[in-house]
Amino acid sequence: NEFVMLEKEPAPVNMDELKKLIGYPTMAKEAEIEGKVVLRIQVDGNGNYVKHIVIKDPNPILTAEVSKQIKNLKFTPGIQAGKPIKVWVTIPFDFHFVR
Repeated sequence: NEFVMLEKEPAPVNMDELKKLIGYPTMAKEAEIEGKVVLRIQVDGNGNYVKHIVIKDPNPILTAEVSKQIKNLKFTPGIQAGKPIKVWVTIPFDFHFVR
């Protein structure tokens, strides 16, 4: 949870692909469950997923689906003093039911 000063923050490079993998879980859609899942993700110096923790869990169905697929998210690496480093980033995933 320590704050790290970066020259460049990690940025997701395949978020659209990941969102397609996650989709909208059928059970959540049928029950009209909405919410924002927020994850804190550790990214290595190559921009790869290392691990995550759940910051906000609006519903276990939504959180489970995001947690299952999050390892597929790729990033540009975080840069500090001109070098890539391992760092934590916070990423939200919104689920809004369209009526």
